[in-house]
Amino acid sequence: MTPINNNMHCDDKRMIVVLKESILNYFNELKEKDFDDEFALKNLNESIIEYKEYKLSLKEK
Repeated sequence: MTPINNNMHCDDKRMIVVLKESILNYFNELKEKDFDDEFALKNLNESIIEYKEYKLSLKEK
């Protein structure tokens, strides 16, 4: 797990936490459905992409 940078703005820190929670929620949903739900898989994929893009945007600041 990537540590949260103490120099980040509090809104950025909160957004990172929310995005991580979203990823974990979709993963757990998929796990409960034996990884056989295309909609949940799509949501997980989109959440991961959004998280990675957000982290990248923070590095560019």
